[in-house]
Amino acid sequence: MKQICGMAILSLFLIGCSSGKSLDEFEEEYDVTFFTEEIGDRDPDRTAQLDEDQIDGLLTYIKEYQAMENERSDFEVFFRLEGEEGEGYTLQLEAPEREIPNYNLFRMIHFDLEFSNSSYIPKDVNSSLNIGGGLEWVQLVEPVVDGKDGIISIEVIGEWKGEFIYQGEIVKFNAENSWWIEFTIEELRGMEPVGNEE
Repeated sequence: MKQICGMAILSLFLIGCSSGKSLDEFEEEYDVTFFTEEIGDRDPDRTAQLDEDQIDGLLTYIKEYQAMENERSDFEVFFRLEGEEGEGYTLQLEAPEREIPNYNLFRMIHFDLEFSNSSYIPKDVNSSLNIGGGLEWVQLVEPVVDGKDGIISIEVIGEWKGEFIYQGEIVKFNAENSWWIEFTIEELRGMEPVGNEE
């Protein structure tokens, strides 16, 4: 009996000493719904293990991207490739102006322009991250492209899908995020590249 009582007290002590926010606290602060499952036979080294600061950073960026849904996204030409058949561009869209330790997300549009093609259909659209792990962005439908009066407008509908380990559990969530960008071909061609694809 004493042994059982001792184990119960030890369990309560360990729970009380566990560090970091609870998932309930994250859900309340960021208006997100988490789903959890046991790690089981899964190799934990193949799933991102995030700490409290990283989750705060991840959810802060998502929340601010969602707040920008009705705003035109500014961009820079990240990479440009010129060839005989046309031009290839990678656009890096403006990110929320926040300095969050241990996490940073970005959104990219890749597309080719052929001299005979005035529709400017993107070859690839994605949102991703340069550090942190545990998150991907999924395009739900083909981008809506509208080109008239010399203006190209691209509307993108997708969602963030998170999966990571926190406090010994697999944590999953989805968060909708749509965004749009508008530019003219003159504006696109007039911008200098700021990076490369390597």
